[in-house]
Formats: sequence, structure tokens, C-alpha cells
Amino acid sequence: MTAEEALKKFEAILKKYSLHDWQVSIRQKLVSRVTVGGNKVYIQADATFSEEDIASLIAHEIETHVLTSENGSHQQYEILRRGCAGYLDTQEGLAMYNERDVLSPHSEKRYNPPRNILGLQYSLTHSLAQTRTYLQAELGYSPEKALQQSISMKRGLSDTSEPGGFTKSVVYFRGLRVIEKFVNNGGDLKRLYIGKIALEDLELIETLPDLKAPLILPDFLRE
Repeated sequence: MTAEEALKKFEAILKKYSLHDWQVSIRQKLVSRVTVGGNKVYIQADATFSEEDIASLIAHEIETHVLTSENGSHQQYEILRRGCAGYLDTQEGLAMYNERDVLSPHSEKRYNPPRNILGLQYSLTHSLAQTRTYLQAELGYSPEKALQQSISMKRGLSDTSEPGGFTKSVVYFRGLRVIEKFVNNGGDLKRLYIGKIALEDLELIETLPDLKAPLILPDFLRE
């Protein structure tokens, strides 16, 4: 599917969840194929998508990031929409957990969190060109994905021939492990939809006066 076709899919999901204040737009310059910011979902103009891509992106971007943001905006406390300190691990871990549940058992995307950790570690001591080669030759990324991920890991450097990089990739794997542990210990994922919170603060946040239950839950968590 093209970006235009993906846009229609995302708009349909936003409508399904009655998220009428959210918009989907296509942008020429994005590092990721799809990202969320403010009350907008942005799609990279030249990106293409499979049906599985769309399903996993809906689970990750809309049924996690958009819904937690929307629920947070209906709380009395603005910080629950903007994000509590340390919220990113929980937010991205939940997104990866939800995404994994819609992927086929043998989907290559299941291996992205640990592969990205290996690639990130390599990028901290190598150039962008070397990192791209490593991702493709050693970790099995396609040429396009290897370039995209290398750019993501090296963004912020004025000279990408130097070692070092942008280490956000670590939160996806680290967060996923935390969410897995939470679920395995009997944790209810619905509790994490009150806003953008850090899991370690959940019990404290739940003692706040006038805290509201999540306004919108993804279909797979509804009774």
C-alpha cells in the first residue's frame, strides 16, 4: 500500500474510536514511516506498507500512543497527557507488546527490538556507513531498512562518520521486557491506559484524587 492508502486505513481506525480531533497527514521528511505528534498521525510520503505493517502500526501508534494520549488529556492532571518522568519505557514497551500480538508467529518484525539493541551497540563505536553494513550483513535487515535504522541511530550527529549515536532504540527492548514481566505477574494492561505513565509510578498515580478510568480502550482489552 502507498502512503495515501495507509492514510485511509488510519483515518478509518481513528473514526472507529471516535477520535474526531485527530488527523492523519503525509509528510515528505520523516525518519520513521509513521509517527505521532500532538493530535496528528504523520506518514512518510514515499513509504509503502503491507497489510501486516498496517495492523502492527495501528496497534503501536493508534491503539497505544494515541489512546493513552487521549485518555491522559481527559484527566485533571495535564502531566498524564504529556508524560510522567520515565514514561517512555512503559509507553514504547506497551506499544511493542500490542504490536507483537497482531504479527504472525514468524514475522521478522518480532525480532526488531533485540536486533536494534545489537545495532545500537555497534553504532556507538562505528560510523553510519559501517553501521548500515552491519545491520544488513550481520543482522539481516533489508538494504532499505538498514539505511533507515542507521539514520535513526545516528541522527543528531553533525558528522556521521564519527562513533556515537541516538540511543532511543534501547527503550523498546527494555520497555517490552518490563511489560512482559508485568503481564506474567498478573498485571492488567487496562491500568496502563490512564495516560502516559511510568509503570513504576502506577500505584502512586492510582491514589490521585479524581483520577478517571481510561475513556477509550483498544478493542482487544474491552470486556
